[in-house]
Amino acid sequence: MDIALQGKYSKGELRQALTMGFGRWFKILGTGTLVLAALFLVVVLLIAFPLGASGMIGMLSNTLPCLLGLCLFGGMMLASPLLSARKMAKSPQFERPVTGSVTDEAVEISSDLTTTRVEWQAFVNYRMAGEVVLLYQSKAAFTILPRGLFASDDDWQRFRQHVRDTLPEK
Repeated sequence: MDIALQGKYSKGELRQALTMGFGRWFKILGTGTLVLAALFLVVVLLIAFPLGASGMIGMLSNTLPCLLGLCLFGGMMLASPLLSARKMAKSPQFERPVTGSVTDEAVEISSDLTTTRVEWQAFVNYRMAGEVVLLYQSKAAFTILPRGLFASDDDWQRFRQHVRDTLPEK
């Protein structure tokens, strides 16, 4: 197998890759925290409502820092992949066009700044979703291969099948 790679990483592909890379728990924790904040607000309002306007204002002023903290934490958890993708897209490594190849021996990606060659044996597992494949070298290090770097759908499908045949899914 010898599949040529050429193109540029898009912000959308990087966002999808980082969302996958951050993992499902990041999204679950962020969403769960926002739901918890909403439930907390409902409980506070139900307790404070019988106390009248002054009691409600007092209760809300006491619990507002906690509510804001929960909302901020949950929002940051959900926004982290997006914010990281924006920063990554502005880095010189991802701004420039890349070329490379996928062979039976290795994945190689080059730009005018860097060249990366990783043998298939170095990859421990993969994640695949939509238009992006992540090839993991460890829990935290992965190579991003988006659909946009492949010349045809046939090349993309052959690559995805090779990944499935070669590596265990994460």
